[in-house]
Amino acid sequence: MANAEKGKKITFKQLLRKSAFVAGVNAARAGKPFDYDAYRDDIPSQWSYERGRILGLTFTGAIKNGRNVTLEAIWAAHTAYSDKTMI
Repeated sequence: MANAEKGKKITFKQLLRKSAFVAGVNAARAGKPFDYDAYRDDIPSQWSYERGRILGLTFTGAIKNGRNVTLEAIWAAHTAYSDKTMI
């Protein structure tokens, strides 16, 4: 998976650890409307937030168990990326 701004590859585990991603998941699951100003000045974090919202709507399991990312969440992210649900 590529980082939008710098073209650096990151793993799904790294993506799911990001606070912006978790914020997106939580916002989507809470039914909050999209926040167009979220992470406005940080493009990679904005992408993480948007991807988090997508996964939050398509995956109902836990993203983390304490500080650790769950295998189910990693697999769900991989599946969403593979089937182009999450870009």
